[in-house]
Amino acid sequence: MKKINISNYNTLLFFILKSCFFGIAGSNLYLLSKQDGWLSIIIGFLTGFLLLYLYYLIIKKYPDKNIIEIIELNSSKTVSLIIKVIYVILLFVFATSVFYNLINFINTQFLYRTPNLAIAIMFGICLYYLLHKGIIAICRTSTILFYIYILLYLSVVIGLLPQTDLTNFLPIFKTNIGSLLLGTFNIIFLNISPLFLLTIIPYNTISKKEKLIKNVLIFYTLGFFAIFTVNFFVTSIYGSNLARIIQYPEFYLLKRLSLIGFIERVEKVLFIQWIFSLVLVIVLSLYFIKKILIKKKENNTFIDFLLIIFLIFFVLYIFKNNALANNFYLYVLPFLCLFIFIIIPIFIYIKTKKHTNY
Repeated sequence: MKKINISNYNTLLFFILKSCFFGIAGSNLYLLSKQDGWLSIIIGFLTGFLLLYLYYLIIKKYPDKNIIEIIELNSSKTVSLIIKVIYVILLFVFATSVFYNLINFINTQFLYRTPNLAIAIMFGICLYYLLHKGIIAICRTSTILFYIYILLYLSVVIGLLPQTDLTNFLPIFKTNIGSLLLGTFNIIFLNISPLFLLTIIPYNTISKKEKLIKNVLIFYTLGFFAIFTVNFFVTSIYGSNLARIIQYPEFYLLKRLSLIGFIERVEKVLFIQWIFSLVLVIVLSLYFIKKILIKKKENNTFIDFLLIIFLIFFVLYIFKNNALANNFYLYVLPFLCLFIFIIIPIFIYIKTKKHTNY
């Protein structure tokens, strides 16, 4: 495999970190932590360093191997097969859930007269192209999109800052500790733990890997700052009560930029920044599955096509309505992420330690 530029790697990390916030983790946070959601984000940010360190220890131990090869090396054939089957199934559920979030948003806010099948096919073509091109193309794409994102992000911040009202955060520290912790776990499970997907990239394939820790920490912090500012603007402009009943408060936040007078329907352009994150986390999840199914080849047209076809088919039938989707995002998806991105990696790390002892 060719070397992956360290900046490409880190921009991909940035987008994965914030991908599940829109329409999923963010909506959960307004329900759980209310106006104290900012505190859950800060606690989640600090706790997330432990997960980053765990993932780093796993890939650093076997620098020439990706996580699938590490599992095979440190487990029996039976255990290894079970773990890989679990990842194929549950990662596909994860990717389909995120894809549904994207399709549902486009359908309800932009193309309400367009069938979901047509929207799914449109994005499916983009996903197929990236998946077929491989991890280097995915990482390079993330870097290009990152620069576009920065420009869009600055436009949003400048436009929304005058509209904030800090009294919407009052009273602070009134959310009970249980709800606050649930909000924190929501951030850890849905925003931080999917960074495990990056372990599919062997440590030695990253250029300037001696600078990896420093760069990862920088982009991890930038990603959380982006999440924090979204929560800040939603809460300070709408208030937690209104944010809880709006399906996509982040998008309606962008609609307010049209009111300041310079471009009509500007939210359609600015929303592209969220599409970047959703598309990249979906395609990386599919790439992870692909690497389980085929070991040697980077490109396999049949597998790529099959994954996209299954993704489009299941996204049309995974949820009968938005209420079921919202309940899944709140009560099921966080625990699915806990299992595949935290519990299994801890098991893998323990196995690598035992393997060393022997």
